Amino acid sequence: KTLWLNSNNIGDKGMTMLAITVAKLPRLQKLYITKNNISDFGATQLANALKEPTCQLQELWLSNNMISDDGAKALADSLRVNKTLIEVRLNQNCIGNIGAGQLGYVLSMGHHPALSILSLKGNMIGDAGGYSFLANIASENSIRVYMEDKSISKEIE
Repeated sequence: KTLWLNSNNIGDKGMTMLAITVAKLPRLQKLYITKNNISDFGATQLANALKEPTCQLQELWLSNNMISDDGAKALADSLRVNKTLIEVRLNQNCIGNIGAGQLGYVLSMGHHPALSILSLKGNMIGDAGGYSFLANIASENSIRVYMEDKSISKEIE
């Protein structure tokens, strides 16, 4: 149910192969792939796998990679389809205001009510991006968001 592949230098090529596998493993619930030199291309491949109905991941840790706004946009797009993820950690990547805004926009549309933790610590999100993200979160969602070294939480009953 859990696959730990932290610090294995998977890169985009390995992520492409792993994404194909992830889409075919309905029993896989937790995927930890931090510190693996995954860029936007690899994140996009994984985002495509997350859209597959057989993908039942609940936790995804993609921290300490090289994912920027394009990869964040692809992952945000996958959240429109995937309804099983509960926790997504994208700490220490290169995500900026645009990627954070896209993630916030998808959540604001109520596309992913199950997501309860989204961590974006240590990215390149400025104050404007952080406030914009939080302003977009749909009022019917209860989600804990972590940005920089501060915990920002918006929990609505």
